[in-house]
Amino acid sequence: MFSVPERFTVHRFLSAHSLAVDTVRLIDAYSVFYYAFLSKSEQKKYTSLYKGILERRQVSQASKEALERMHSRVSKKKMTSEGKERKQKVLQKLFTDRTVTRMMLGIYMSSLLLLKDYAVLFQKKAPMIHVLNDEQLRLVRNFIGYFVKPQCVPSTAKKLSEMDFAEETLLPLSDMFMGSVASKLVTSSKCADVKMVLVMLRTGHIKAGKMLLQKMPINNMLLKTASAVDPSARGHSETIRLLKNLPELVKHILSEEEENKFLQEIYQYQLDPTLPDFNSDTRIDHWWAAQNGYPAMKKIILALVTCFHGPMVEGTFNRMGDILDSKSSSLSIDSLNAIQSVKSALKEKGVSAVEYFHREDTLYTPIVTGLTYNLSYAGSDERNKQLMTIRLEKEEKKKHLDILEIKVQMKRAAHDLVSETVRNDSEDHMANIAKRMKFDC
Repeated sequence: MFSVPERFTVHRFLSAHSLAVDTVRLIDAYSVFYYAFLSKSEQKKYTSLYKGILERRQVSQASKEALERMHSRVSKKKMTSEGKERKQKVLQKLFTDRTVTRMMLGIYMSSLLLLKDYAVLFQKKAPMIHVLNDEQLRLVRNFIGYFVKPQCVPSTAKKLSEMDFAEETLLPLSDMFMGSVASKLVTSSKCADVKMVLVMLRTGHIKAGKMLLQKMPINNMLLKTASAVDPSARGHSETIRLLKNLPELVKHILSEEEENKFLQEIYQYQLDPTLPDFNSDTRIDHWWAAQNGYPAMKKIILALVTCFHGPMVEGTFNRMGDILDSKSSSLSIDSLNAIQSVKSALKEKGVSAVEYFHREDTLYTPIVTGLTYNLSYAGSDERNKQLMTIRLEKEEKKKHLDILEIKVQMKRAAHDLVSETVRNDSEDHMANIAKRMKFDC
């Protein structure tokens, strides 16, 4: 019963697909192991299932005897009430509700695969923003097609976002997409719970479809325009219409003179026969970086397609958590940018900091004096810059609010000032008493 585990790309929010695949792979092993925890009467009931697994897996006689000895040891194991309760839940899924369990696992494997394919597409290092809108629209339409009649699925993004999934637009329960495993069980199984699973599947599909329509920006004008920068889309009037909006959507990249040049280049670009071919193996940023004949288009499109996207965003925040902590929470943005730049450069070279600055002989190899100087004075220089910035901000604020600067008294000077004030008050008091006594006489 040897089995090789599958290898998966990690996706935090789609781990259910990976778990379902592994569970299906090991369900026979689980059944053979947990068979020992069944009562004597239940073991008799599921003997045919147990023997069928052993025959299908071609288990040898020696292995069968080893399993019997293992079952004997496990059955004598003493368990807590919580342990017994957990075992009963597993036994119910593996034996009592086996058909429902296999259906649910088959549905997870088939339905979530579409979402996982979409996530894998944007795990690439190459910029993919130019296909993002098309892939989102394809994902939404394909997923809705799992449970909605094909003739009722709109072709345009605007109409698609207005769908309400009325009853008359839905496919019959048995015709919904559920994968080959679940489909075979629906036609062959006589289990009464099959219909319940189908109703749950439809409800889940409708909720997931509504969530996709709500979360997926299939009508986003920036993403639609980004799809027009794909060289394979040139030669169409819709491409011209979308590209003309680009300077308004991606601002502060082109000057006014460059914007005029950009509009002129759009039309020339559509019919230029000298441009190289663009295929799926070509990176879009590399293709546009080589188009020196269209400087304005090149400038703004490279700014667009190199947007930070995909899992690298979350990975960067995770790495920032290794830098920012309770002891270094006051790091400035410049310092954080410098740290990330150094890490990015080392990662690009494929070496660690120790390897990059490696010296063959630590005693006699000359050191890099500039590096040691920077290490020695980087902290103090940065601190002085921060203090100077704070001081200038305070002075600017005082000047703006017209606040008079009051010199702070030293501790000794403040003590002498208080003593002098008390002495003067005492002398004034004695003089007033003497004057009052004179008048009384």
